[in-house]
Amino acid sequence: MSGTKDIQQLIGKLKREGYEVSQRKRNPHYRVKCPDGSTCVISSTPGDHRTLLNVKSALVRRGVPHDVVGFFPEVELRKMIEDGEAEIATGDLPPTGSLIKLVPVDPTNKRLGTYGPMLVREWVLVDVAASEKDLDLPSVDRRPAFDRYLITEKGVFPAYEGIWKIEVLGSVGKPSS
Repeated sequence: MSGTKDIQQLIGKLKREGYEVSQRKRNPHYRVKCPDGSTCVISSTPGDHRTLLNVKSALVRRGVPHDVVGFFPEVELRKMIEDGEAEIATGDLPPTGSLIKLVPVDPTNKRLGTYGPMLVREWVLVDVAASEKDLDLPSVDRRPAFDRYLITEKGVFPAYEGIWKIEVLGSVGKPSS
């Protein structure tokens, strides 16, 4: 279970990276001003084992770079698949064994770097409505969609549609797990 310590470490890292973080005396929630202009509200007392993953996901979707929020634990994604909140992706995504890189859709966004080359192990789709239920978001901010996550040999990366485009560099065959 993600604890208060994990949230405090993330808040500390956001502050060190220059993000505006505030907390009111009567409300234990943190408010983080994100690069897209929105405010992400984060509970200082997480009540769910998915909270840290969900908070990091929300921050990245709002423009905070992956290297600031850190890699997502693969074990959390596996748990979400077990709970029916995520599924293994199929379809138009590069298959297992592809060598890819993630490039920002908006090349003027200097806060997002290019990630790669990376070897695709698996794609996972996370149900946004299910994953954000423990965040303090108005219902208009909840998106009825799925977020893409890429599991690689380097860790788990959010590969959100509209923020990242996928460039296929080649294929090295199916990797061993």
